[in-house]
Amino acid sequence: MKKRILACLMAVMATASFTSCGSSDNGSSTDSTGNSQTSSTESAASSGEVTTVDFHYINFGTLADTAPVNDVINAYLEEQGKDVRVNLLMYDAASYNDQMNLMISSGEPVDLFLPLAGVSSCVSKGQIYDITDMAEANCPGAMELTSDWLKAATVDGRLYGIPVYKGIMLQNYFIASQAMVDELGIDLSTLSSLEDLPAVFDQVKAAYPDVYPLVPLNANAYNLLDFFLGTTNGYRIDMLGDRTNTCTGCIVGDDMTVVNLYETDAFRECCELAYEWQAAGYLMPDTSTSPDAASSLMAAKRGFATVGGYGNSPEVLSSNSLGGGSEPAYYQLIESPYLTSTSVSLNYVVGITSEHPEAALRFLDLTYTDEFVTNSILYGVEGRDYKKVTDQTITYADGVDATTVAYDSITTCGILGSQFIQWGRDQDEEQLIADREFMQSNIENAVVSPAFGFVFDSSPVKTEVSSVSNVITQYFNALTNGELDPSVYIDEFNQKLKDAGLEAIIAEKQAQLDAWKESN
Repeated sequence: MKKRILACLMAVMATASFTSCGSSDNGSSTDSTGNSQTSSTESAASSGEVTTVDFHYINFGTLADTAPVNDVINAYLEEQGKDVRVNLLMYDAASYNDQMNLMISSGEPVDLFLPLAGVSSCVSKGQIYDITDMAEANCPGAMELTSDWLKAATVDGRLYGIPVYKGIMLQNYFIASQAMVDELGIDLSTLSSLEDLPAVFDQVKAAYPDVYPLVPLNANAYNLLDFFLGTTNGYRIDMLGDRTNTCTGCIVGDDMTVVNLYETDAFRECCELAYEWQAAGYLMPDTSTSPDAASSLMAAKRGFATVGGYGNSPEVLSSNSLGGGSEPAYYQLIESPYLTSTSVSLNYVVGITSEHPEAALRFLDLTYTDEFVTNSILYGVEGRDYKKVTDQTITYADGVDATTVAYDSITTCGILGSQFIQWGRDQDEEQLIADREFMQSNIENAVVSPAFGFVFDSSPVKTEVSSVSNVITQYFNALTNGELDPSVYIDEFNQKLKDAGLEAIIAEKQAQLDAWKESN
């Protein structure tokens, strides 16, 4: 589970205890669950006293001393007349979830944190505050920005968290070697579907017999099913908390009936296409067991193109080399966005042991609305860690670089407040603004799944999930890489899934989805 949580959080990339400097909350009451709730106005806010909130966050890079950053942010908050201060507490991703759970279970005060296991899990364990009656007054900016996403943090009609506001739509791109595109004079801008690709692949094969037309973005898997679902026949499939290679039940279109993904027409058609492409020599043989990936294959001139999901615009992606390598790549977008139940899975919450939840929400709001606060958390101290280049861009401070900078939490950018007020480091400002507009447009124009906001709790069927996962691992990559004949092996695959308990998982998922639908 821990590996799965971290993997989900990184893909995408890309989802708190407190220190008090003010008085405790007054006017508390008890809700129907027995959790202590506060009145709509805290004593600290009404009396003008200052409250310090602990903000627990993840850094995927090197852990750093946060004290100088605290000082800079708190001096700014004092200048702005705010009644909150912050104590930043940075964690590595591997230990973060366990430490949050331990602190809450031991009764230590916890203010703000991001539960990697999801909001629903925290609610079932009684770990977080119901913020329904305090969010609008104390977190108005974040509430306005994320108003369409709040379902993702709602359980039984009550709000328990605030979603991270960012470019969440990972769209599928066809990514090709810029050098080969130029040499062959191929116009990839006309690509709009999978049906357009074989003609390009044939051209590549004729010119470069030793080059694989399509190679896997990551080792062992082409991820063709993700690409297929976004580009062919208008399929809209919500995995209900899973991925294509871990799916234990999905819904198709607007039908809220949970079905087996691997029995759908979409899965069969994808496997048939992959099998055809493998036979035609478009795909790399034995991908399922090969350690090679697109970045190394394309750099070595052994691969022409790959497919993958990204949240950025084609212009921004094309300004960088593939996977940080040396090979320039051409990115062509050929997908429309679909907002599923798992598109918004990262939410900040207030720990149930917090002594001043409303102050916590007031600080949280600043990470969605205040550029200085947000970018100080990401980049540290101006003049020491970074310097401004333009209004919206920065670079490293004089005399430091990525290896010597004292504080850097840029890897937190996808899991902090609003991405749309975050500065770009060593980035063209016009390109940065255009990229924000691209992501914002995708959010506004996305088709929304009817199950958006649903979170499946797999604990009642955890034994079956483990068994089913083993079966999926055995068949999925080989089928979607075109290495197994789908006319033979899909039926065998599905029979083994049933034997492993998939039907019990689907029944449980259907029951939870029905209950969720009733309350939403």
